[in-house]
Amino acid sequence: VLAWASLRGNKQLPDAVEVLKIGRAGRTNAYRLWGLGPGGEGVIVKCASAQALELERWIYQEVLPSLALPSLHCYGFVEAGSTAWLFLEDADQRSMIPPADRQPTALAQWLGKLHISSAGMSVGSRLSDRGPGHYLDHLQDSQTLIGSNLAHPAFNSEDRRLAEQILLDLAGIEARWASIEEICRDSPSTLVHGDLAARNLRFRLKDGPRAVLPFGWEIAGWGVPAVD
Repeated sequence: VLAWASLRGNKQLPDAVEVLKIGRAGRTNAYRLWGLGPGGEGVIVKCASAQALELERWIYQEVLPSLALPSLHCYGFVEAGSTAWLFLEDADQRSMIPPADRQPTALAQWLGKLHISSAGMSVGSRLSDRGPGHYLDHLQDSQTLIGSNLAHPAFNSEDRRLAEQILLDLAGIEARWASIEEICRDSPSTLVHGDLAARNLRFRLKDGPRAVLPFGWEIAGWGVPAVD
């Protein structure tokens, strides 16, 4: 609340503070300040280290506006010592998810515009690699972690059979990884969100055409469109 007051130049108190997420040590916490946004709406606050929030700040304030795509409004960014706050429009109050049969079209159109328009931007050097190699590393790390825990005393026989089947599936994918890289080789590299789960999507249904409003850009990177 104090960080918001320093950003906006007033000391209005919120109607309430809602805890949305408490991250593990060193991760991002998220809150909603009820009643402090334009028209009495809420404000979403993400709190973490400045380093942890810098990527999202940059995407909201500099990248998305240059792409002429609908996006959540970023009210600002405040640093104080080792802590920083990122203030965002509250999508939940101005948006809703449309019927499932109409959702894929709007999302596909938004993604097409995102990937095409950002492919020509010189932002790749500031983003983490999200090419096939990044996901191969995840696959191999998963194999190592699961394999090292097969003898864990918390596993019963059914758990162990499931883990062994997962390892077989991962090995099968790894054996065909060259074909995945071949498919991706001719795709343009572009800005990818990297975590387009339902929890990170809202659709604004008023004030003109349906607008897709993804958020949660913490793991965005530079990779092939297939990532999204």
